[in-house]
Amino acid sequence: MENLNNKDKKNTIKPHEATKTAGNLINLGHVFVDISQGAFPALIPFLKSIFSMTYSQVGIMLLIQSLTSSICQPLFGYISDKSSKSWFISVGILLSAVAMGAIVWAPNYAVLIILISISGFGSAIFHPQAMKATNRISPAEKKGEKMGIFSLGGNFGYALGAFLMGLLLTLPGDFQNTKYIAIPGMIFFIVLMFFNKYLDMATHAGDKHASKISGGKIPYGFICVLVCFIFMRSTAYQAINTFTPLFHVNFMNENSMFTGNYVSIFSVAGVFGTYYGGILSDKIGRRRIICTSMFLTVPLMMLMPFARGIYAMIIAGMAGFVVVASYSSTFVMAQEVMKDNMGLAGGLTAGFAIGLGGVGATVLGNLADMITLPVLMHWFWILPLCAALMTWLFPKDK
Repeated sequence: MENLNNKDKKNTIKPHEATKTAGNLINLGHVFVDISQGAFPALIPFLKSIFSMTYSQVGIMLLIQSLTSSICQPLFGYISDKSSKSWFISVGILLSAVAMGAIVWAPNYAVLIILISISGFGSAIFHPQAMKATNRISPAEKKGEKMGIFSLGGNFGYALGAFLMGLLLTLPGDFQNTKYIAIPGMIFFIVLMFFNKYLDMATHAGDKHASKISGGKIPYGFICVLVCFIFMRSTAYQAINTFTPLFHVNFMNENSMFTGNYVSIFSVAGVFGTYYGGILSDKIGRRRIICTSMFLTVPLMMLMPFARGIYAMIIAGMAGFVVVASYSSTFVMAQEVMKDNMGLAGGLTAGFAIGLGGVGATVLGNLADMITLPVLMHWFWILPLCAALMTWLFPKDK
């Protein structure tokens, strides 16, 4: 009898242990789901050539990817607010990975768009539930830091995906190696099947904690301003992450390895920007961090059309740091405003609004076809300037 009691004690999961383990699993999950998303930009020059795309078609492809990975997030966020679904995390990772790897077998542009949509849909399933769980298991005084760590996982995964895809494209078989990008996500999906009990316990503990919070009336005016701000910032991000590498490949005679390295440096710098931006937002305020990051981006984007080689890489790193430094601050700000609807808040800020950046990418693609990409490069700086000016409409830091 005593042995049975000892066995039960060993099998009992302590809440603190479950919370810590779940946090680690969610952060790692963010790495794996965004490996697939990070691999995609490095593929764009190959896809443009293979499917003989115009810049407008490239923009449409980016729009579809952004909308499917983002526009559905508020829906899943709303569902997670009503009833938490921890399996959203594992299934989202699997869909994102498998569909991205299957791009290698796409026979035409239409099938390519379908596969990109499925991969994006997996990302949309993952993020709202993961963001809500991260917020609820985080101490009040460290929410910015913990969200920064969560976002750091995504940025690291994005950078790793870009690097891995760039490496795969340089190996024998080049584009045919795309299928191997699905392997990391598939492996981690299997791992999560063995640790799903930790996700369940932490998720329900978060729901219990949230039931004690009274969120009050939702300030829709603030949410609209925040969504518009993230739209401008996301379009600026797309300009750097997608169109600037295309500018270097098509007009500066750089190779595909340069594209992968450029996106990787931009993304790796964003990893550090996300983490330290989250920490600073807990100390000096969300609004100050958001405003400063956007103003610092303006001169960097002004220099991009003139930078070559190593100087282009340095500017990409600096831009990656300052642009992404505001990400965790905006997420936490929305969650603080919508305390009873954290899943929906995460879906709107990390999903819907960023998806609108895909609309901006489509506009940029059309403008590039009309006035040429080199000319357009000289005007990208207007985007972060508009975003910076909009921060004056945010609530003042306490």
